[in-house]
Amino acid sequence: MKKIADYLNKRSSKLRSSYYFWIGVCLFIGCFCEANLRHVSFLLKVERDLYDIRASFTTVRLDPKIIVVGIDSTFLDGINLPGKYHVNGHEWPLPRKDWAEFFRKAKQYKVKLVIFDVLFLGKKKGDKFFARQLKKSPPVILAQEIVGGAFTRQNKELHKPVRLLYQNAAGVGYVNARLDHTIRSLPLVTRLSKNGKFYSALSLTAARYCFGNPVLLVNPDRIVLGSSSWITNQKHRFYIRWANSHKGSLSSIVSQHGISDQNYLSLSDFFTSGFLSGRKKQLKNSILFVGAFDRTLDDIVKTPLGTRYGVVVHANILNDLLHNFYYVPVSEFWNLFLLLFFSSLLALFLKPFSAFQGVLMTGAFMAVYIIFNCTAFVLGYWFHLAGPLFSMVLVYFGGTTYQRLEAEKKKQEISRIYGKYLAPQVREELMKKDETKDSDLKGWVREVTVLESDIRGFTSLSEVLPAEEVVRLLNLYFTAMIPILYKHKGTWDKFIGDALLAYFGAPAYFSDHPFQALSCAVEMLQMIDVMREKGEIPFQVGIGIHSGSVKVGHVGADATAVSEEQKQFTIIGDTVNLAARLCGLAEGGSVYVSGDVYKKIQAQHPNKFPLKSLGPMMIKGKDEKVEVYAIPPLLIKGINSSG
Repeated sequence: MKKIADYLNKRSSKLRSSYYFWIGVCLFIGCFCEANLRHVSFLLKVERDLYDIRASFTTVRLDPKIIVVGIDSTFLDGINLPGKYHVNGHEWPLPRKDWAEFFRKAKQYKVKLVIFDVLFLGKKKGDKFFARQLKKSPPVILAQEIVGGAFTRQNKELHKPVRLLYQNAAGVGYVNARLDHTIRSLPLVTRLSKNGKFYSALSLTAARYCFGNPVLLVNPDRIVLGSSSWITNQKHRFYIRWANSHKGSLSSIVSQHGISDQNYLSLSDFFTSGFLSGRKKQLKNSILFVGAFDRTLDDIVKTPLGTRYGVVVHANILNDLLHNFYYVPVSEFWNLFLLLFFSSLLALFLKPFSAFQGVLMTGAFMAVYIIFNCTAFVLGYWFHLAGPLFSMVLVYFGGTTYQRLEAEKKKQEISRIYGKYLAPQVREELMKKDETKDSDLKGWVREVTVLESDIRGFTSLSEVLPAEEVVRLLNLYFTAMIPILYKHKGTWDKFIGDALLAYFGAPAYFSDHPFQALSCAVEMLQMIDVMREKGEIPFQVGIGIHSGSVKVGHVGADATAVSEEQKQFTIIGDTVNLAARLCGLAEGGSVYVSGDVYKKIQAQHPNKFPLKSLGPMMIKGKDEKVEVYAIPPLLIKGINSSG
């Protein structure tokens, strides 16, 4: 059981350190927020704001046959009317007996349909006269009110118009609208809890009349009227595609509410002699919406395009129903699918890039999704925008944070494994690459240049000097050599008594490692000459250099038997042996290099060093002779060893 627990712990630890694990966490958070968007307030607000921006750029024109008849300040002030009718103290907006002139004009100009966004509740003295006018006039649709809200789950109660008026009208529809938030959609139907019946909105009732009063079917995801149908959400909400006045409107008061002058008349115009004659052609077969058009009447709502009077909202919905203008809210499945698709693809592309490049990549993915989303919105499909964008931002921050943590972890690992071997600049270069992956256990084969230096006569020196003095001289010598080695990007391998073993081109690879090795050797010998002149050391050094393939990695007992600290990072191979043999042949103050090193240096930096051929030489352990070149002591001082 312990072995199983250790195995599972090891696997889970490896998983937690995986790039894709953290990306998965980010995707889970993004999907969770998207699936619960209604409960994530900040994201919901952003989505609604982005919806409003898109809606403001995808407006339509209001059908010229749909005309808003506004109960506006001109009418309320009683200009050119037979009497003054104000809100307070009178039947609003007119006594029912005084609507005769309006209905007469509507019939005279062959209006197709009259729709009242005005509630005729409670019995009044002129009801019978008003009912007779309804029979004589073009078809009329009256408004009713649902108390409890058409948009809530509360028990609802229906307030119908006066029965006598209701019976003589072409239909009725509810006009409720909440005033405490932006209107982006309205339910086309709502169900009363006490009787379970569906009731239609004012605009849907009007559309039903325009389509010839077909049977109304209420499905979970759509409303059907004969051959026409409109996709809604599960609460039967219809997402409005707003009409706008665009350019050319003469009246700023009218145009700021989304309609143009050709779509607007004041109710007072119906009581002004001869005024409508200029609109005779437009009024024929038109649909009149009668409703409040003055701020004092408190029938104004917020929409994505700004404030609109309630009557304009109903006219706008009818326009959408008749012309099939609306937005289809796509299912949660497709919103989640697009979120996962774009975010996952971004995660795959992000992995090899730096943080700055990741910003550009994330911006590019977000731009592509925004273009797709806006194109779909123009076509009438509402895909969520905030959730996928938020998820992509999460993926970016999750990915880059992971990469930074991994970079820091790698930095610490490199410092632990290679810290005592490498020059600081080589460590920095190594941290930018992936060359150290698994190298602490497996190692890799690499072509390098090996340098070995050895003190001449050190054994004799050790016999005549106290041990403390020998150690002091060695410390002085090695302390002077290591900075030179690091200067030329060399990797210190080990001290072997009085010998120094180093190599160039690993673990951080660079192509001119033979040149750097020889430059390092020359500078080391020049430094030794300076130290000898100062009397700091009494000995000379010989150096051997050879290039070839080696195995680079940790060497030691099995990892289960010893700790990592008991292993040594080193190089193994015949190349090391040949460099050691050349070092043994080199006289004090000289550098011996193999023919391989000579050829590579000549190819990279011809005539940089005064190398003299010593001809083919038999080397211990080699079956064939090796071409050897040397820089003798007399030529060392005059060389510029800067690489």
